[in-house]
Amino acid sequence: MSKHIVIDARIINSSTGRYVERLLTHLEKIDTENKYTVLVPSKDLRYWRPRSNNFKVKAANYKNYSFNEQVGFCVFLTKLRPDLVHFCMPQQPVLYMGKRVTTVHDLTLLNTYNSDKNWLIYHAKQFIGKYVFKAVGKFNKYIITPTEFVRKGFAEFANIPLSKITVTYEAADIIKRSTTPYEVPFTKFIMYVGAQSDYKNIKRLGDAHQKLLKKYPTLGLVLVGKKTEMHLRNEKYFSKRGYKNLHFTDFIADEQLNWLFEKTDAYVFPSLSEGFGLPALEAMSHGAPVASSNATCLPEVYGDAALYFDPMATDDMVDKISRILDDKDLR
Repeated sequence: MSKHIVIDARIINSSTGRYVERLLTHLEKIDTENKYTVLVPSKDLRYWRPRSNNFKVKAANYKNYSFNEQVGFCVFLTKLRPDLVHFCMPQQPVLYMGKRVTTVHDLTLLNTYNSDKNWLIYHAKQFIGKYVFKAVGKFNKYIITPTEFVRKGFAEFANIPLSKITVTYEAADIIKRSTTPYEVPFTKFIMYVGAQSDYKNIKRLGDAHQKLLKKYPTLGLVLVGKKTEMHLRNEKYFSKRGYKNLHFTDFIADEQLNWLFEKTDAYVFPSLSEGFGLPALEAMSHGAPVASSNATCLPEVYGDAALYFDPMATDDMVDKISRILDDKDLR
């Protein structure tokens, strides 16, 4: 018998939203029986378009960790009368009484602070988040995490049995090798892709790059991603110190990103905390050698396919990147 499944995809137009978009795209290829309602903000109604008749997209304008999410969204979901709701992130109305499963990507909200955020608002959200995360563990039928690291961490935090949590590893897509050159002012460069929140450790990456210039004076560092407040702050930090050979791309097309992945001398992932770490897998799929932080889940995900450094030790980062640049066999 056909079931009505609601997928809370309100984060679809974000970095984590890549998970949601790929989930939907592949799910509609294999399930032609059940009825799906995909919930997104009004601004993203055209972001993902279903190709199957059993999928439809519906607007749901409820801000994360808000009173309206707890009350209005709860009423909204109840009226849809779903057989199951898949929340693609922990933020959800804790009093919703229907069957549900949740994907918990990481515990970053609970363990970090981003300096580009209002201190009071962020910590208020963090306080609410801790309550919501515990409620997610208690009231959801199952939890999905992208790594064993997150599985164990969430089970301990929410005080739930590990048997309630399933790990579904993520993957880089099979890539269409269409590329468009992206003009960078360097013939040799290392790169990073993604958000630049404090825990992403971009300042230390910049510090390490400047030390590398003593040995490789023409080496560039390309930082890919739409410029947010944190990108601008890091740009200002580097500029004040007179750092050289740095390039912030702002938003670029996938074809240009593919080109950078194929041309880079190393992809560097300096993060202090991750739930999975998809960009380095995408770099690997293009043949780029990866130097990665040894923090949290990253060794679990990359195995022996990356060279690891202590993300708190700039000199160790310099040493590992230098080894990749110098050793063709290691690359």
